[in-house]
Amino acid sequence: MESVRKTLNKLCDIGLKISLDDFGTGFSSLSHIIELPIDELKLDRSFIHNFHMDAKRQNVIQNIIQLAHGMGLRIVAEGVEVEAECNLLKQYGCDVCQGYYFAYPMPLSRLLHENSQTA
Repeated sequence: MESVRKTLNKLCDIGLKISLDDFGTGFSSLSHIIELPIDELKLDRSFIHNFHMDAKRQNVIQNIIQLAHGMGLRIVAEGVEVEAECNLLKQYGCDVCQGYYFAYPMPLSRLLHENSQTA
């Protein structure tokens, strides 16, 4: 853990921001956001999928967002697929939502083309 902390601190020193991906699953834990120089948590899509229909999961997500903001961290919700998920996440103060609700993966050339037509 000490070598990870040193490496991340060096990256921060040159201006990079650190995001902890898939927060809430696997090896990510609360100790990581306390011990490491993390700027952002990416909430795993397994929390997001259909959470708008489950009061217990809504409570967990709302509390994770509050915890992160209390520590000065941004929250990104991965895997947002329907409007109801997006609306609740906005209501809870989620900083960024990403997922198929907004767009499916696409090549950069298509993204640039579509953006040039709407600008």
